[in-house]
Amino acid sequence: MMAGLIRWARTARYLREELVPAGWHFDNPQNLPRTIHPSGDFAIVAITGDELTGGLDVLPTTKHPRGPATALAVATNEQLNSPSTSTASTSGWPRAGRWTPAIC
Repeated sequence: MMAGLIRWARTARYLREELVPAGWHFDNPQNLPRTIHPSGDFAIVAITGDELTGGLDVLPTTKHPRGPATALAVATNEQLNSPSTSTASTSGWPRAGRWTPAIC
């Protein structure tokens, strides 16, 4: 368990250390560490994947159930995908356009 937590934390840290100097920024809404593209159009979130992660022709998923912060981010993505809404968040979630999980 601890090894997985350390790998996840190091992945989130690595994303920030490598991308912030290139103009990216980050935040942690509801303790969900996002690394956000300079345009604000998308963000990357590191999550731990299941045993299918990294395999070919398979559909990996998260190793553990996701919490309310992830559910809110997904709901915000759905709002942004709707042609009837603007790119501003209407859910109270800080705007970062779409987010992309980085399964590690």
